[in-house]
Parts: sequence; C-alpha cells; structure tokens
Amino acid sequence: MGPASPFRGQQYGEQMSGTVALVQPLYNGDLYNSQIRQARDKDEQARHAVELARRTVLQNVASSWSAVENGLQAITAGTAEVHSGETTLKGYQLEYGYGLRSTTDVLYADQNLREAQVELASSQHDTIVAEANLLASMGRLQAQQLFANNHDTHGEDALQHARRRGWEPLQAPISALDQAGW
Repeated sequence: MGPASPFRGQQYGEQMSGTVALVQPLYNGDLYNSQIRQARDKDEQARHAVELARRTVLQNVASSWSAVENGLQAITAGTAEVHSGETTLKGYQLEYGYGLRSTTDVLYADQNLREAQVELASSQHDTIVAEANLLASMGRLQAQQLFANNHDTHGEDALQHARRRGWEPLQAPISALDQAGW
C-alpha cells in the first residue's frame, strides 16, 4: 500500500493525440529540373560513347580486312617473284657454265632472288599480323588461333615449374618446413 492506493482506473480517460507535419519547400532553386537535365546529359553522353565505340570497331574491322586482303595479294605476287627469281638464277647459272654470263650477272640474279624471298617473308609476316588484328577487332583473338600447333598450356603447371626452376635438391624440404612454420 502506498500513496497511489487505492488505484481506480475508471477515473482516468483514454485519449491519444498526435501531430503530423509535412514540409514542402516553397522554392527549391530548380534543383529537380537541373537533376533531370543532368540525367539526360549523362544519358546522351553514354549514347555518344556507344556510337563512337561502334564506329571505331567498324573502322578497325574494315582496315584490318583490307590489310589482310592486301597481304594475301602481296603473298601471291611475292611467290610469283620468288619463282621467277629461282628460274632466272638457274638460267644464269647454266649460261655461266657455258661462258655466256659473268660472275657478276649470277651474283646479281642471286641477290634479286634473296630480296624477293625476304619481301615474301615480310608479306607473310604482315598478313599474319593483319589477321591477328582482324580477329582482335572482332573480339575473337584467342591463343588457339595464334598457336594452332601448340597444345593447351596449363597455367598452374607453368607457375609451379617456374617456382621450382633452379632450386637445389634440398630446397623442397626446406620450403615445406618454412611453410609449416618451423
């Protein structure tokens, strides 16, 4: 029993009251409209970036394709030039044997043949590079295209081999002890 005794709950009424306040600024400084404009500008920039990337890819594919076609034509012409140089050299060598050509003529024919062979090799190199660029432009450049005769390499095996290369016979147990925390 205390000062609140006896408690008579019926004397008190049950009422509840609350307040809800909604705040709307009268002037927002055109913030919402500027955010909308900013979003539209970002969208437009993204569209321009996509269009630029598309055009760049198309240009790269077209130029790489042209380089491949030119390279194939250069290989055909270079092959014909090498064949012609071989025939000329053989003819000059035969004529030299009969005394109809000088040593200088044979050496000049040999030099022309070697230049044609170097030019053919250069054309083959340029064509292979152009083909790789074409595949890269199309997004299809993979190791299988670059190294057709090479078997698949396993990266983890190569990493372990590189880690073990040059180690002494006792390095493996010492390394195991180091990893165990000894």
